[in-house]
Amino acid sequence: MDTGQVTTTPARNGSTWSEAARAAADGSVTTNGRVMEPRTDTPRGYSLQGNSKIDDYHYRSDMGVAKLDRCVNGRCDVEALVRIQLKETLFGGSSRRWAVGLFTQYWTGDPYSFSYDYYCGVNVPHDTDWTCETKDATADGHHSEAPVYASRGTYAYDLNRSFGVNESTRIKFPMVGYHISWPGYAPVVTVKYRGWDVRNYSGTWKPAPVTGTDG
Repeated sequence: MDTGQVTTTPARNGSTWSEAARAAADGSVTTNGRVMEPRTDTPRGYSLQGNSKIDDYHYRSDMGVAKLDRCVNGRCDVEALVRIQLKETLFGGSSRRWAVGLFTQYWTGDPYSFSYDYYCGVNVPHDTDWTCETKDATADGHHSEAPVYASRGTYAYDLNRSFGVNESTRIKFPMVGYHISWPGYAPVVTVKYRGWDVRNYSGTWKPAPVTGTDG
């Protein structure tokens, strides 16, 4: 029997759910299956994937691997590999924006497709975190796109988004869900990256000395 099994390394939040199931888990799908805007609370399951804060304006996650296995009669062989990574850049000065670097790279096997979901979170001590746009109309909210289809190439793009001018005393953080699939195979790898916390230092936003690890 030929089945596609999917694992992710080193990411801890790989999933083979369908897009509909993933959306339902995030609380963003109605009973008729229509995807809606995310609720006020931040979506669950996003986690920090590495502690590489490079300097006062840059963070880079560990390199992850999305893997497709083909299993026949109990024996599994690697069918395809895609490398994935998240980067986070702040611009300094009075800027209230960050560049969230999305990176995917074909490594071996069949061509892959890539889509993503972006969110901005606000750290609320002793309570549930909320999305940046909840109390700040200047913040860019949820954004999704499918920029890669059936590719054997590398995709690198900086998603330039505003995290808002209000709530300046609170810590904020980006979140990106990577969805890797292979045309012709049912499984979808979903890896949920949480970025590094950023905070306001006398009018300049910089990565915090330490960061939360979940979102």
